[in-house]
Amino acid sequence: MKAPLGPSIVESLESNTITTQQRRAMVRIIVAHLIEKYGETPSTETKKAMAISLVETFSCLRDPEGNGYEAWFSPGQRHRPSTGFLEERLRNIRKRMLRLRTPSSVAFICEKRSTVIPASTLSPERAVQLKEWLKNNTRPQDQVEQYMKETAPLRAHWIREYGSKPISEILSEFPRLMDTPGMISQDFSILHPDAADKMCSSWLPVFADKILAFAKRDKRQMDGLDNLDNMSADSKGMLALKILPVILPPPVYKIGHKTFRPTVQEARTSFIDVQPSGTNMVLYLERQREAKPFPFVLELGMAGQFFVVVNGQALEQLTLPKAVDVCFKAFYCLDIHYPKQCAPVWEFLQQVVYGMPGTENSSIRFLRASIFAAED
Repeated sequence: MKAPLGPSIVESLESNTITTQQRRAMVRIIVAHLIEKYGETPSTETKKAMAISLVETFSCLRDPEGNGYEAWFSPGQRHRPSTGFLEERLRNIRKRMLRLRTPSSVAFICEKRSTVIPASTLSPERAVQLKEWLKNNTRPQDQVEQYMKETAPLRAHWIREYGSKPISEILSEFPRLMDTPGMISQDFSILHPDAADKMCSSWLPVFADKILAFAKRDKRQMDGLDNLDNMSADSKGMLALKILPVILPPPVYKIGHKTFRPTVQEARTSFIDVQPSGTNMVLYLERQREAKPFPFVLELGMAGQFFVVVNGQALEQLTLPKAVDVCFKAFYCLDIHYPKQCAPVWEFLQQVVYGMPGTENSSIRFLRASIFAAED
């Protein structure tokens, strides 16, 4: 790279690390070269060849998923536009050159999830009996758990029938989902058995240290990053979760004609809302019912208490990773989309940690490639 920043970027690449700031500079340099040589609209073959060349030359840029180069350029398919860092930069330059004043309207896309619902073994009459019993009984707990397990396929089908339903309607029909511990996780394990244990089994040993190393290398601002050597494994696991909205910030999106630009702080509180010890939970939950009509995690200050909040109700969990795990599973069990303020975080967890397919963007691909580059 002959640009002024080129040598330092190449040096970092050859040492198997690259920061977000260097990646952005690298994209600017490469796109400037493409425009100079091929004009504002280089061919798909040219952009693809450049992306392949990048990941073949520098292994730390290769995403372990797919073909490895999609973070840099991914051709459009099925009437969808091309994506990737190179394409996005080219598109933005074309917009500026055409003097379009309208802000980017590209929101984080969350497609309808593909869930294979197992067949129910209950007769229609028995299904009605169990559903009514569950509506009116909270004890004995082992019987509640058994009946919830038997009715899980029917519940999943009902929730998805004729489109997604409001959370309030779902919890009114199936109240034991929230007031009986473990029922969200149980429903999820029936629908997605291969992914059920992924967060609890892999977050600390596989992901936490890699994400913190990336954040520190990327010079992200977060309390605790300068003191990692003195942290326990559990503390590192918590910090790694809290820093995800910082390294995967929310994109600009539109609702109607209005453009929204979420801040990193909004992303953080939509994912994990940290409140002081002594917070009046009754008043807090009542306010959040309208303010956050989606599942999120609540941490109460120094008390070390963690909750999953859904529709103004709170489920206490033992640890922060467990709270994030149950919250993630609530999105699937209730069949609702991630909030746009922190959608990239949930999509990263879905695709990289739980190993479940979804809509990827370039930032997720880049982070996945970066955190696993050290293993090469």
